[in-house]
Amino acid sequence: LIRKDMIEEFIIYVKKNNYPLTSLIEPSIFETNLFLIHDDISLIQYSAFFGSTQIFKYLLKNGAEITSNIWYFAIHGDDSEIISILEEKNVNPPNDSFKKCIKESIKCHHNQIANYFKTKNDNIENENFDNGFCFSCYNFTYFPKDMNNAYSLYYACKYDYFTICKLLISTKEIDINQRVISID
Repeated sequence: LIRKDMIEEFIIYVKKNNYPLTSLIEPSIFETNLFLIHDDISLIQYSAFFGSTQIFKYLLKNGAEITSNIWYFAIHGDDSEIISILEEKNVNPPNDSFKKCIKESIKCHHNQIANYFKTKNDNIENENFDNGFCFSCYNFTYFPKDMNNAYSLYYACKYDYFTICKLLISTKEIDINQRVISID
C-alpha cells in the first residue's frame, strides 16, 4: 500500500487493524534494496523512500516522528514535494550538513536534487566531489571537467572504465608510471 501510495486503502488498513503509525517495517527476505535492509525502518521513512507523498503527509499529520536521516529516504524517493515538506518543517539534515545529502543524491543519480541542494547551500556550491566518488557511482554528470590527470586515470582503472582508460593513455599527457596516493 505504501509503495503504491494507496492512501485510502492504507487508512482503512491502519484503522481496521488498529495498526500503530509508529510501527516499523518488518524485515523481509524478499527485500532487495540494500538501503532498506540495514536498520529498522519506520512507516514514514518507508513512505519517503518510495515517494509516497499522500501517505507521508498522512503519517506526518498524525504524529509520526521524523529524524534527520529522513533526508536520505526522501532523496531515494526522488519526490520534490516531500523534500519541500522537510524544508518547511525545518528538519535539519544529518550533522546539520547537506554534504552527505548531495553525495547520496549523486549516488542515486538524482542529479536534480543534488543540484538543488548545491544551489541552496552556498558553502557546498563549489565542493569537489570528484575524488573517485563519481567514478564509484557511475554518475557521469559529476565527473571532473579536466580528466587529463593521474587521478582520473587511477579511478577510471579502479572502477573498470576501459574506454576512458584507453582514451587517457592514448593522449600521452599522463605518465602511467606516476604514483597516485589515494585515501578512499
